[in-house]
Amino acid sequence: MSKINSKILRVFLLLTLLVPLPARAQIPPAIAERFADLVAFAEGAGHSIQYEAAADLGDQVALQNLIISERLDAQSSVNTRLSTARAVLALDEAGRLILNLPEPVIFQAAPTSSAERDLVIDLPPLPPATLTSANGITLIWDQTTQRLDGNAAGGVLFAMGAVELRSTRFEMSSLMDAANAHDVNLGSVRGSVSEGALAQFGLEDVAFTITDWGARVRADFSAATALASTQPIAGFAHILGLGNAARLGLSLQDGTWTFDETATHLSTDFSAKDIRLGAEIGDQIPILWQIGAAEFGASAPLLEASGGDFALRLAMQDAMPEAAVWNWLDRDARLPRVGGGIDLDLTGALGPAKDGGLGLPFWLDHLTINAAELSGAGLDIRAEGGLDLRDGAPPSRITLEAEGLFTFLEALTQSGHLDNGQFAMIIGALDLFATRAEGEDRLDTAIDLTPEGKVTIGGMPLQ
Repeated sequence: MSKINSKILRVFLLLTLLVPLPARAQIPPAIAERFADLVAFAEGAGHSIQYEAAADLGDQVALQNLIISERLDAQSSVNTRLSTARAVLALDEAGRLILNLPEPVIFQAAPTSSAERDLVIDLPPLPPATLTSANGITLIWDQTTQRLDGNAAGGVLFAMGAVELRSTRFEMSSLMDAANAHDVNLGSVRGSVSEGALAQFGLEDVAFTITDWGARVRADFSAATALASTQPIAGFAHILGLGNAARLGLSLQDGTWTFDETATHLSTDFSAKDIRLGAEIGDQIPILWQIGAAEFGASAPLLEASGGDFALRLAMQDAMPEAAVWNWLDRDARLPRVGGGIDLDLTGALGPAKDGGLGLPFWLDHLTINAAELSGAGLDIRAEGGLDLRDGAPPSRITLEAEGLFTFLEALTQSGHLDNGQFAMIIGALDLFATRAEGEDRLDTAIDLTPEGKVTIGGMPLQ
C-alpha cells in the first residue's frame, strides 16, 4: 500500500535498518551480526543503501556518504531518497545497534507515475529537506523487541526551501511490528517562512503518532500562534478593516490534526478551540475576533481515478467579533451584536472528469446537504436537500432560506461598505431568484435540477 504523505518519517525511522554493507571484512563481528538481522528485517521495507566507504574504528564503524533510496514500487506515488555525509554505527552495553548521525540528513521526494496506482492530482516537486541537530541524532535499534528509539539533545532544525522549523526536543519511540506505531515528541516548535504570507509561527507541546507506515498520522499540540503579513492576504485584511495593520496574528488552543490513507481515499481532520484573530498595529496585536471552537474534515478519492464517495465538514462555534470589528462593520449599530457560527456537513460522490469540463480531476455525481447553516449578527442562512447529476436520476432540489439578510445589507450600505447602486443590484437579483415573506426579513428560494439536466433558481431557468 502506498504511504505517500509520510515518506519522510518512514524513511527516517528505517534509517538504521537498511545497511547491507559489502565491505563486511572491515566490520567487527558483533556489529556484523546485527547487520545481518537488520538486512533480513529491512528487505521487506523496499529500500536499498549505497555508500562510498566503510572504516573500522575498533568498536565502531563509520560510513561515508550514506545514501538510502526507495526501490521502484508499483503501488508508490512518491520516490524517496535520504543521504548524509557520515554515519557511525556501534553497539551499546545491551547489544543494541546504535546509529549516530553527526551530519545533516538530506531528504528528497519526487512524484512518480505508477501504472497500478497514482494520485489523481499531480504532486509538485518538493525542494530537498535538511534535518540537523547541533549534537547529532542518535537512533537505537533493538532487534529482539523490534523497537526503535531516538533522541537529539537540544532538538532538531528542519529546513525545506523557504520553511524552517526548530524544535526544543526530539524524542521518538517506535514499535516496528504489524501495528507499526511511532510516537514522536518535539516539545516547543518555532518556525518561519521567508517567502509568502506566513511570517513566523510557534507550537507548544507538539507530539504525534504515526501508524501503518504513515497511512495514519495524528498530531497534537497544546497551543499555536502565528503572525502573517497582510500584503499577500490584503483582501482578507480589508474585509476586517485592517488596511493599516502591519501583520495579522492568530492563536489557538488544544489543536489536533489527523491524516488517514486507504486504498482509494485521503482524509484529514483538524480541530481547535479558543481561537483568536488579531491585527498587529504598531507593537501591539489587539484581539479582533474570537471563536470558541472549530472543526474541519475532508475525505476524497484522490487515489482512485474512477472516483468515489467524498465528505466535507466545517463547524465553528461562538464566533464573536470584538468592538473594533463591530464598529467598522456596523457603524450605526443596526445589527444585534451577538456571536454566531457555521455548521456545514456535505457528502456525495465524485465521478471521472468529463470531456469538455473545467479541467478538474473529478465530476460531481451527486451531493447531499446533511447540514448547512450560517448564523451571526442577526443573520440565519440555511440550506437542505441535494443534487443528483447522474444520468437518469430523478429531479433533485436544494432549498435555501435566509433571515435578517436585508437588515444586514442595509447595515453594510449605511456603513459605507456598499454604495446605493450595489445595494439596489443585490436586492434586484434577490427579488428575481427568491421570494420575500410579506412583512418579514425573510427570503426563500430553491435550486432545482431536472432529469434533462436543466437548472432553475427560484423557478427562473439558467441559460
